[in-house]
Amino acid sequence: MGFAMKPTLTNTMPVPAKLARPSAPRVFRRARLHAAIDACLQQARVLWIAAPPGAGKTLLAVSWLDERKCPCLWYQIDAGDKDLATFFHYLGMAAQQFVPGAANPLPHFTTEYLADPETFARRYFERLGALLPARCVIVFDDLHEQASPSLFNQVLAKGLEHLPPEVQVLCLSRVEMPPPLARLCLTARLARLPAQSLELSEAESFGIAALHGTPMDQAGPLHRAVHGWAAGLVLLASRRRECPAMPLALAAEQHVLFSYFSHEVLRHFSRGECSFLVQCALLPTIYPDDAVQLTGYARAGKLLSTLQSQNYFTYQRQAAEGGYEFHPMFRDCLLLRLPQIIAADRCLALKRKAARILAARGEVAASIELLRSIGDWERLSELAISKAAGMVAQGRTRTLAVWLEDASLHLPQEKPWLHYWLGICHLPVDVLQARVHLEAALTLFQQENAAGPLHLAWAALIDSFVFSGDELARLDAWLDRYPSLPGQDQGTAEMVSAMFSYIGAMAYRRPGDPGLPKYAALAEQLLEREAVLERKLAHGAILLSYHLHRGDILCAERLLQALPHGRADGYASPLVHIRWQTLKALQATITGAHEAAITFAQAGLRLAETSGISYFNLRLMWFCIVACLHSGKLGEARSLADRIAAALPPRANVFASLYYSASLGVSLQEGDFARALADGQRSIEFAQASGVPDRIVLAMAYAAYARAKAGDACAAMREMAATRAVECQVAIPMTGYVCGFWSRACFCSMAIGLPRWRRCAGCWSSASKWALQWSRCAATSGTSRNCICWRWRRA
Repeated sequence: MGFAMKPTLTNTMPVPAKLARPSAPRVFRRARLHAAIDACLQQARVLWIAAPPGAGKTLLAVSWLDERKCPCLWYQIDAGDKDLATFFHYLGMAAQQFVPGAANPLPHFTTEYLADPETFARRYFERLGALLPARCVIVFDDLHEQASPSLFNQVLAKGLEHLPPEVQVLCLSRVEMPPPLARLCLTARLARLPAQSLELSEAESFGIAALHGTPMDQAGPLHRAVHGWAAGLVLLASRRRECPAMPLALAAEQHVLFSYFSHEVLRHFSRGECSFLVQCALLPTIYPDDAVQLTGYARAGKLLSTLQSQNYFTYQRQAAEGGYEFHPMFRDCLLLRLPQIIAADRCLALKRKAARILAARGEVAASIELLRSIGDWERLSELAISKAAGMVAQGRTRTLAVWLEDASLHLPQEKPWLHYWLGICHLPVDVLQARVHLEAALTLFQQENAAGPLHLAWAALIDSFVFSGDELARLDAWLDRYPSLPGQDQGTAEMVSAMFSYIGAMAYRRPGDPGLPKYAALAEQLLEREAVLERKLAHGAILLSYHLHRGDILCAERLLQALPHGRADGYASPLVHIRWQTLKALQATITGAHEAAITFAQAGLRLAETSGISYFNLRLMWFCIVACLHSGKLGEARSLADRIAAALPPRANVFASLYYSASLGVSLQEGDFARALADGQRSIEFAQASGVPDRIVLAMAYAAYARAKAGDACAAMREMAATRAVECQVAIPMTGYVCGFWSRACFCSMAIGLPRWRRCAGCWSSASKWALQWSRCAATSGTSRNCICWRWRRA
């Protein structure tokens, strides 16, 4: 199965300015550099062009693309791309321009991919290359925005390495390439065009000067003054026409020259036009309508067009609804003049107005930055919260968390939604911090008597314990509060989510609770009406685990058959397929279908490796180990146990207990009784720390069996008696049967003097009440030959 993907863009969504290629109606054709680019791209498919600001990198790329008539995916890097989810989100939007309405567009970098971003990047860029048209060129502009050592550069290097050969890439930056990308040079995938190459030759200086109306006799002195700097030549050529006495020495300092130029430009405009340009600098991309709304200047479009047509460092973006941009250095100079020509209170109102315009345009990050600069934390928090659900769905939790944390530090009054979304953002990376925020949100929602949000916060808090497998004993207080939550009978999405979280947590913590079947029956009815595939599988997994733990195999099999594992249109995300394989492996393991369990678990692990989603790996490997032990595949079982040991996250007590139980089984078959006893003790310790009752019973029973196999009959009997005492408190058929099974197995292993057939006969003729109850349950359900009791009894 391929790298299936989720939609990222609809045809009605506008193209953001950062994805729109600049236009250049009057650009001097630098044939020398065009030929150099061609030569580099014949040797490598990625070209790094590094040069100082104003060297003409962007215009060079635009003119080369225009001359070669290549389709282009343009991506302007900014500070927000440090969040990988933001980078992949906008890259997917850029790709969608070439395949509008495609059935399999690119995925979002959501939380399931966090453990292995490089694998995600590899598959993403492979799919990206397949979507792009022939001879397409990808341009990453302003890569210096991510020049510092970061995961971004590692991910970009991995992605570029796996683009198909027919896709070429131009990387534009003010600095040399970072080490992760430099490694591509060793494999001839990346070439570089050094900064010296972009310095103007004398012929190019003469050509650019002539384009700006400079006489030939003045072009030579200009060329010598700017030392090959393209922006300096344009500035000096433009101003020398009006001020021949302007000192050429200004060209030595780029920022000084830009400052001088901005002063001269503003001096030659009327006061209203001057104010207009300075105010427009607040907008990263200037749309004429937005400029009129911000400044009140009716001739905004005409003035911007004049600046662009005269190459006064004003560019127009293609496919961006006529948006203009100032050169970054020119914009900086204008922004420096803003407080000089506009009063402080008016400047504050202007920035607030610009933030509203940017938010309405969809430029949320730019709007947030403006609100942060003026300390308007109230509006910043409102804007961030309004965008939170969409950003979480896109995986952009890192960016969202930064915004919300800034606001939380400055707001005088706590906001429940701010704490809720901070909890959701922290959940994949810092579960303890997530709980702090979710508990605060729960308290505040309860004070407001907000039923829906209260259920959302409660469900997220419960899931933080269940998914981490840590400190489940702390769940009790929160589980006790569930029946008193308001509005449980309304059937809204929030209430349904909370109900399934409750069932899943109770199945871990209180599986024998007499009130649980009532909730499970209602949950099954709600599951039938669920239309969202991922949510239906996630909720179905909770019910399946519940039925299997209670020994209701018929309900479990019926539920598994009713669950969908793909969409009618053929789309299913990797997470959906992996979860599906996990469910089938769970069912096969519990019912003793060992070969099927191995098949399903290995299929899930292969999908995890190709997609980079490792969330279910520990479960899948444990299913494999159990099946391998019962199938006599000792080598595979030990190898998988070692993989689990290497992958165990901190504080994952449930998975640590499962690992040591698995290692115990392998050690027994290897004849290493000392290690088996040690593993059994560690399994019990982690199970008790986890607070999962049925895991404690299984760990204790298996450890007692290890004692019996090691020849310590008295200790085995004591430990099995203690196990039965704990099991009576759990009170579910599954643990009851397993406890009885291992109790009989202990007697079998200690009856050394008897022939094997008499030991087994004696064992099963005195089978425990738990085993008999399990067998009768399975027999009445019509699946006795498929139940775990029957299969394990044959073994």
